[in-house]
Amino acid sequence: MGILRTTASAFAGAVLGAAFVLYLLRAAPVGGVQASAQPVVAFSGSHVDSPTSASVIQAVYQQANPGVVSIVTTSNQPRLNVLPPRRQESGAGSGFVVDNQGNIVTNDHVVDGATNIRVIFSDGASAAARVVGQDPGDDLAIVKADVSADRLHPLTLGDSSAVKVGQLVVAIGNPFDLHNSVTSGIVSAVGRARPSVNGRSITNMIQTDAPVNPGNSGGPLLDDQGNVIGVIAQIESPVRGSVGVGFAIPSNTLQRYLSTLEAGGKVEHSWLGITGQEITPELAQALHLPVTSGVYVVEVLPGSPAQEAGIKGASVTSDQTDPGPGGDIITGVDQVTVHSVQDISNYIDTKSPSSTVTLTIIRAGQTKQISVQLGTWPDRLPSG
Repeated sequence: MGILRTTASAFAGAVLGAAFVLYLLRAAPVGGVQASAQPVVAFSGSHVDSPTSASVIQAVYQQANPGVVSIVTTSNQPRLNVLPPRRQESGAGSGFVVDNQGNIVTNDHVVDGATNIRVIFSDGASAAARVVGQDPGDDLAIVKADVSADRLHPLTLGDSSAVKVGQLVVAIGNPFDLHNSVTSGIVSAVGRARPSVNGRSITNMIQTDAPVNPGNSGGPLLDDQGNVIGVIAQIESPVRGSVGVGFAIPSNTLQRYLSTLEAGGKVEHSWLGITGQEITPELAQALHLPVTSGVYVVEVLPGSPAQEAGIKGASVTSDQTDPGPGGDIITGVDQVTVHSVQDISNYIDTKSPSSTVTLTIIRAGQTKQISVQLGTWPDRLPSG
C-alpha cells in the first residue's frame, strides 16, 4: 500500500493499517541452546539498581511465573520442486494461563498456521495444545491445553486504563527460547497505535522500555502487584532485538473479547477502508487545503465501505511518492470532531460491523454529510 510523503510529513494510514518499522516478537528456537526447566532470573531494565524495585520484581516473578508458559510451534511449509514436498518450520513464543480450564492467552502471530503446538510450564512439564480462538485484528489468540486444574495457575487481568506513564512493569516470557526469563522497566507511553498482523490498527497499546526480544510474544506485561496489564506483541527497533521500545496489547482489549475467544467465536472488527493524514498548518499550506485541522484522505481501498459511500482519496504522482489535490477532508464522525486518523480509528472501533456512521467532510471547499455503512475488517486487505 505504501506511505505517501510530503516535505511536511509522512502519510500514515492508521484506519487502514500503516507500515511501521517494527518486529513481531515470534522467534525460531535458537539452535544449540538448552533452556533449563528451573527458573533462570535475568533481571534487567530501568529499576534494578533500586533494592526496593528489585524486591518488587522478585515478588512479581515468584507470583506470576507459574502462570506463564513457553509456546513451541511447528508448521508444514511447502517446498517447491523438492522431495519430500513439505518441510517443518518451528517457532517459539510465550503465553499465560487465564483460567482453570486450560485456556492460555498468546499472540495470534505466534500460533497462526501452526500444525502442532506445545506449551511448556515453568517447571519444565509440557502438554499439547490447540487453538480455540483467534483475533488477528488485535493479534490475540487463545490456545487450550488439556491438563488438570492443579497444574494451572491463572493470572489476574488488571485494568489497563489505569496504567500511568512512569510506573514499574515486569515482563516474563521465553525470549530466544530461554524459558522463565524476566525483565523490568517502566511504562514509557500509553495510547499508542500499531498495525496488527492483518493491517488493522491496534489502539491504546502500552509502550515500555522493558527489554523484550523474539520469543516474548504473547507473554504478560505485569504491574507491581502481579496483575496482567498487557500482552507483549511488538518492538520498534533498528535491529531485531531489544534496542528500542516494546508494545503490549492492553489487558482491557483482551478482556473485551476474552469470552468470545474462549468459546471459539470469531472476533469481528468494523472497517471503513481509508488511509489518511492529520492536517497540520504546514500540510495545509503545502497542499493548499481550506482548513488546518482534520484528516486528509490519501487513499480509499477498492471495495471498501468508504468507496461504496463515495469517499474520495487524493490523486498521486506516478511514482506514488507525492500527494496531489482532490482528497476529501474528514472533520467529524457522528458530530464528533476528529483531528487525526487515530481519532477516526478509535471511534470506528466502538461500532459493530454493519453500523452506519455519518462523516462530515469538506470537498472542493463545500461541507457535506456522507453516511457510510461500516463493513467487517477483511482477513486480507485488498490492494489499492
